[in-house]
Amino acid sequence: MANTKDALLAIALADLQAVQAKTDAAQIARKRALNSLSKVLHSHELDAATPRGNAHLANHRTGVPEKIDSDPELEAFLMDRIHNTGFVQLAAEVAEHFPPSAASERAQSTTGGTENCALI
Repeated sequence: MANTKDALLAIALADLQAVQAKTDAAQIARKRALNSLSKVLHSHELDAATPRGNAHLANHRTGVPEKIDSDPELEAFLMDRIHNTGFVQLAAEVAEHFPPSAASERAQSTTGGTENCALI
């Protein structure tokens, strides 16, 4: 009799563990889906909040152009990562991929001089 109860308890425990594993997997899948949906919604909000005319107005601003706007390589690098990377990690990646010595060389090659050499 005791062996039967032990066997039934062992089966019940195994079933509960299997259900828990499926529940955990479902929660992970739900979190991933919510994160993906959030990213998509956020990108659409940004698109809707940024009228296409802003780019035109930015081309006619007075003063020194923004560092990012004056370097297409840096701008592409940032736009590729901006929605998936936190600020600290993004800053570290920029510093790694665009060291100050490379910034100076790029500025000289694109402007013909040394003005506006610093990118970050």
